[in-house]
Amino acid sequence: MAGAPSVRRLSSDCRVYALTPCVEPAYHVAPGETLVIETADAMDGQIPALGRCVAEVDASRANPLTGPIAVEGAEPRMMLAVQILEVAVAQEGWMSRSPSGAVCPVTDNLA
Repeated sequence: MAGAPSVRRLSSDCRVYALTPCVEPAYHVAPGETLVIETADAMDGQIPALGRCVAEVDASRANPLTGPIAVEGAEPRMMLAVQILEVAVAQEGWMSRSPSGAVCPVTDNLA
């Protein structure tokens, strides 16, 4: 009897801030593989709980992407299907109305 398939965790430590043809994949995955993909927040953790004005952050670190992730056997112009099984949020979040931001607690997955 085969065991349950293993689940690999892809760390947000491997992240980029722009996708270009020059960026090499940080991860290689097999078709059908189940993954846990860690992500950073939109400002790459630069908004601490005690507050930092959004205008004070390094905008070049905005919208970090975990990866890139290459799927074995996938070729340019192929269409891939991705199924998202779950989204888990951090215990604290923030929202912004530039140039100020507000730190909000997360309760029952809502800020």
